[in-house]
Amino acid sequence: MARAGWCVAVVATLLASGIAGGPAAVAAAPGGGDVLADQTRLVAAADLIEGAGGDGYAGISLAPEKGELALYWHGTLPAEVQRAVEQVRREVVVRVLPAAHSERELLAVAQRLAREPGVTGVGPKVDGSGLWLGYAGSVASAESVPAIRDAGVDVDLERREYMRSAELAVPSQCALMPVDRQVDWCPFSGGATFTFPSGGGRSRCTTGWPVEASGVPGGSDPQYLLTAGHCGSDGLAVTNSVGAPMGTVEKDTDSRDIMLVKAPAAASIFVGAWSSNTLKPVGGTAGNHVGEYVCTSGAVSGSHCNLRIEATNALITLTPPTGAPYPVAPMVIAASHDGSVAVAGGDSGGPVTTNAFQPSSVYGVGTISGGDIDIRCPQGTVAQTTPCYQRVTYSPLQESLAYYRTTLFDLHLMTG
Repeated sequence: MARAGWCVAVVATLLASGIAGGPAAVAAAPGGGDVLADQTRLVAAADLIEGAGGDGYAGISLAPEKGELALYWHGTLPAEVQRAVEQVRREVVVRVLPAAHSERELLAVAQRLAREPGVTGVGPKVDGSGLWLGYAGSVASAESVPAIRDAGVDVDLERREYMRSAELAVPSQCALMPVDRQVDWCPFSGGATFTFPSGGGRSRCTTGWPVEASGVPGGSDPQYLLTAGHCGSDGLAVTNSVGAPMGTVEKDTDSRDIMLVKAPAAASIFVGAWSSNTLKPVGGTAGNHVGEYVCTSGAVSGSHCNLRIEATNALITLTPPTGAPYPVAPMVIAASHDGSVAVAGGDSGGPVTTNAFQPSSVYGVGTISGGDIDIRCPQGTVAQTTPCYQRVTYSPLQESLAYYRTTLFDLHLMTG
């Protein structure tokens, strides 16, 4: 949908003819079958089980190709969780497996290890058997670090470089393409370019999820775009790619790599290639679970689907283009397993969606933060010269909404 010109007030409805359904989010399953339908049931089941609580929770992994969910638990399964398991077993296969440690126990150890020099990322393994830990040096050098060696839990080590933030400098001579992902107008959708002052020039990131701060006394609820925290700082004015004002940054939270841009928002995000003008309506949110397939939507490299979640509740060391690396948490890590692109420089702040629920709308799971595992950007697939990455790290959306006490601005709010 093409949208041009300025709006003088927040539009409360979207024209039905302007919201495109677009292609289904998931292709056929690697082993055949309807992965989209199976993952939808599995995500709903996992969210219900997690909502039952319990200190022994270690993790949940999904296998959409098999239609199975594995729940890892330390100790005896509480009655509330058992009831949730029995309820979801009417729809999906659930395996309950013993775990050596709870997620809470492993997170406490991970937080200590994350402060060690050279640690680029650390988090609980989904089966509760211990921790995974990325180290900037060799595995042998990591094994010699006393805090890692004496962690008290099993630690699986791998050499992993620092996660790099996915913002991108805008060349002063670069003329951005005048299409909707590249030039968005009020009310603003997710997945489009915005720019901000940086290092004497300007950098570009991607707009994220539309949110509302509900329950504000004395008037209508203010609207924001949730995006990456390294893409600005409090009080900074951001613009679209042709210099038109969009809004002002508020509540920059670098420890989670999220921030809010106060601006009129549309309940939709861009999907498709970097040059796309196709929008999908926002339908709601979903949780993040190991094994789940997700999609990214960045203004520089477009949409990338069939990225599989490798870790949740990760503590990551993020490396910005300028300045020292710093820790961010909680984060989710997903990757392409066929060598394709997951994210590119300039995609920071863009939406991450689940490959589940209704294909005519999008359900949010996160906000793009950075990437690693450098790969070549296929020719013609990016808006400008930029690094591409096979792995993406993102902040989980439901946790971000709770942190800011905001509500996702979706079609339910618009119609309800």
